[in-house]
Amino acid sequence: MTSPAKLPAGKRYRFVVSSADEAATAIREKLGEKAKVLSVRQIEGEGLARFLRAPKLEIIAHLPSEEEPVAPAIEFRLPEDPPPAPAAKEKSPEAP
Repeated sequence: MTSPAKLPAGKRYRFVVSSADEAATAIREKLGEKAKVLSVRQIEGEGLARFLRAPKLEIIAHLPSEEEPVAPAIEFRLPEDPPPAPAAKEKSPEAP
């Protein structure tokens, strides 16, 4: 694979592609492995093109700068064992 072009970091880039595979390839080639996808949107053609062509994907990607902090990945964990349910208190019979 070729190395990505030296594009300014910290900017957003728009790609219009036919498939998710094409988007991934284009982003890696143009921006490199550190690029982040910000949004994906399906766009329809206008006029008769809407009926004659397949819909496209609009991808907005961001190339973070070196100084920009990277948010840590969110880790989801399921609880090991749920806490025990509180025991119901028994009422003692009342004396008359």
